[in-house]
Amino acid sequence: GELAQDGNEDKLSVKLQLLDGCAAVYCQAVGASAIKQIISQGIQPIKVHEGCTIEQLIADLQNEMKSGPSSWLAKAISQNKGPDPMRFDEMENEGWQE
Repeated sequence: GELAQDGNEDKLSVKLQLLDGCAAVYCQAVGASAIKQIISQGIQPIKVHEGCTIEQLIADLQNEMKSGPSSWLAKAISQNKGPDPMRFDEMENEGWQE
C-alpha cells in the first residue's frame, strides 16, 4: 500500500502489520497515536537519535543483556523462550511415569 507520510492514519495499520512478531521497533520520530497502537500490539517503541547506526543499536542491546535486561527486553526474552528441555527429567524425578 501507499506508505508516504501525509497524516492519513489509515496507512499506519499497514505499517503495523509489517511489525507482527517484533518485540521492539526503533524509530527517530513517532506520533502519540502510533505509539498507542504499537504498544497495544505488544511492541516496545524505542526512540533513537538521528545518525545512530545499527551497529551502535546492536552494541547497546548486547550491553543491556549483559548488565541485566530492562523490563521490555526481559519480557520479550521470556515470551520467545522455548520450553525447558529438562522439564521431562524434572517430572520423572518427581515420580511421574508414562
